[in-house]
Amino acid sequence: MIVILRPPDVCLDTPLCNGHTTGMDVLWAGTPMVTLPGESLASRVASSQLVALGCPELIAKDKADYEKIAIRLGTDKEL
Repeated sequence: MIVILRPPDVCLDTPLCNGHTTGMDVLWAGTPMVTLPGESLASRVASSQLVALGCPELIAKDKADYEKIAIRLGTDKEL
């Protein structure tokens, strides 16, 4: 049985260790990914991916910004 699901509205990247390859899969599928870069290399991969793709607005400055971006993407039907 094949089930076709609606694509997700947004992917919430994990702050401590980003998705790396999984993050690229999400972005290639056309799903926006919100990230919050940290101090370590593993926590900054998604922000590098988003900058390279021209989507720096998906990089949060702090936890409150991460939540704000995620809520906007998850609720705004025009995006």
